[in-house]
Amino acid sequence: MLYLIEVDAASRTKVEETRELLENVQYAPTKGRYKVYLIDEVHMLSNSSFNALLKTLEEPPEHVKFLFATTDPEKLPATILSRCLQFNLKRLTLSEISSHLEKILQQESIAFEAPALQHIAKAADGSMRDALSLLDQAIAYGNGQLLSAEISTMLGSIEQNQVYPLLEALVAQDAGALMDAVETMAAYQPDYGQVLAELLSTLQQIALLQYIPDYQNKASPLEDDSAQALSAFAKQMTPESIQLFYQIALLGRRDLPLSPEAKGGFEMVLLRMLAFLPVAAIDNTSPQTKSIQAKPNAPAPETSATHVQQTKAPSRNSSSNNAGISSARAALGQLQQDNKPKKKTLKSLAAKSQIPQNQVKPVTKSLPETSLSSHKAQSVRLQQQQEMPESAKFWASLLTQLEVSGGSRELANHCVLLQHENQQFVLQLDKMALHNIKREQDIYNALQRHFSGSVQLQIQKKTLSATQKQQTPAALQAAAKVKQNQQAWQTLENDSTVKALKNLFGAEFDRQSLKILAKGIS
Repeated sequence: MLYLIEVDAASRTKVEETRELLENVQYAPTKGRYKVYLIDEVHMLSNSSFNALLKTLEEPPEHVKFLFATTDPEKLPATILSRCLQFNLKRLTLSEISSHLEKILQQESIAFEAPALQHIAKAADGSMRDALSLLDQAIAYGNGQLLSAEISTMLGSIEQNQVYPLLEALVAQDAGALMDAVETMAAYQPDYGQVLAELLSTLQQIALLQYIPDYQNKASPLEDDSAQALSAFAKQMTPESIQLFYQIALLGRRDLPLSPEAKGGFEMVLLRMLAFLPVAAIDNTSPQTKSIQAKPNAPAPETSATHVQQTKAPSRNSSSNNAGISSARAALGQLQQDNKPKKKTLKSLAAKSQIPQNQVKPVTKSLPETSLSSHKAQSVRLQQQQEMPESAKFWASLLTQLEVSGGSRELANHCVLLQHENQQFVLQLDKMALHNIKREQDIYNALQRHFSGSVQLQIQKKTLSATQKQQTPAALQAAAKVKQNQQAWQTLENDSTVKALKNLFGAEFDRQSLKILAKGIS
């Protein structure tokens, strides 16, 4: 026989109560060999109470055993932990809790349904004590019997069959039916976090059924109806779609508290499942199969000559593609040769003049359209930079002298100078850009300080043309940086030491590693 004294530390935190308890420790038990003190939630005791326990814990009587139960051992003082043996208790599984509850109900001759015990086991969250407490409440709530629907209502939980309409709508890719199922569920005011949890559990069982078909025989809580429904879903859904739904539901459950409305966040999680559904899961039939199915009476395609022509077509395409690639490579090499500095122009021209005209092949014929268009666009940009109006150069130069920084400088960098007469500045800003009155005032003040007099500033918001966008100080700075990089790259290419290293080791430059320093190249 065990002489057990249970103490709730949450309600007895004072040191006086602890000392009163310790006064009876010295007396031997009247029944049994040991006197066991079980102190629940021991971390709730005050520091004075812990200090009162230290001497007794260090030299306890032979007939006394202390059991400290806590869910937060980090709050216990180190002096207490050093005098105790720690045992970490694991959570009980759902099957262990439900089987123990089933034994109790059978001994008490109380009618029950297996899903009802599953609801209680899930709500207990691994604690048998909480499960027994919920079992007492469930017996009183159900008037001596445990029905699954009543227990679900008492706990506010969701039954598995309530998420089946959601899965059916997801499989059918019917957004309307999906929202109808949500509205039907919303009539019961559910906890949408628990709905997602039940949906996750159902998807996990479906995934197991796809890889282990007889899994429903091993899981005792599954009834015949649930097993048939899950087996049907396992055949209709692909493993990829199940994993996608599970991951989206898992992240949606985490982010659900951040949504303005729980129901709206739950709907967005379901719509996200439809939006990111894999193409293979959306439509398993190819377009060619659809066309054949749509025309069952269509005549059979001709064979022999037609089939031979169709099989030869890809070879012609592949040869033409290879020819296009070869011509593109040749054109690229020719462009690289043209871009290199020509030191002996007269000699090379004289050598070229000796080649017969019938052996000369124009390079432009082998150039792809994309290469021509990009080369032409680059020439146009260079021409535009050379023909830059004086107003753009003046505004870019003036901006480097103005005492303006931050967002105000960014605003000025993206403006085009339209007019400048008698200290009157008219700037144009693209209408899609952000405009702030305070930034405009900063530019105005900087102009006044620079010219030491009255200045008028007007910023118009209109759509900038492509030419005007190239005239902004920001565009000029970007073009100057590109030009500087090209010059630095050309300097490296012409360096004799670099050429020797490339020839010796067969090395190539990493263009991403090129950095322009203040006094050289890195």
